[in-house]
Amino acid sequence: MRHHDGVEADLLTAPETKEAPEAPAPTATPPTPGDLAWTAAITAAKGSVIALAVDAFLNSNAPRYHGKGMRVRAIMRNPDMASACGIDVARVNALTFAYGSGLAGIAGVMIAGLESVFPDMGTPKVVEAFLVVVTGGVGSLGGTVLAAGILGQITGIASALTNDILARAIVFGIVILIIIWKPKGLFSYRGR
Repeated sequence: MRHHDGVEADLLTAPETKEAPEAPAPTATPPTPGDLAWTAAITAAKGSVIALAVDAFLNSNAPRYHGKGMRVRAIMRNPDMASACGIDVARVNALTFAYGSGLAGIAGVMIAGLESVFPDMGTPKVVEAFLVVVTGGVGSLGGTVLAAGILGQITGIASALTNDILARAIVFGIVILIIIWKPKGLFSYRGR
């Protein structure tokens, strides 16, 4: 075949300098940090709902005043008397420990969506958890939940107004004042 300038061209072979057009690349984009945070928040919310449902059932009035809940409360108050009444203290303590370990496992799974997972990932949270339990009252689940909400709000407001370091100092100061005012915590059990 001849072109108008007289140069022969072979139609079956393409010149090496020209390449065939490539197919467009797939348009899937990697998730952004905002998408990952949203997914982690949804996962944590689902886990929280499940944990709260299980905890609400186990801490409702039925288990508290009947069966296992009553045994746990008796052992908390006076293990020797509970043992004298026929309660297997070692077995109830083991089951209570297993329940607490299960809740800690659920908490670890929920936090894994928000933070990196490593062996001592809970270490920074131990001080905050200790402050919450001491403020709420040792042995008082309701007091611990309320203290967590109160201290969390104080931390959030103080860090919004100042910075994180000063917010922690403010929370430590408040907890020290609470311990001075009420050494057994805000919502401790009444003594006999």
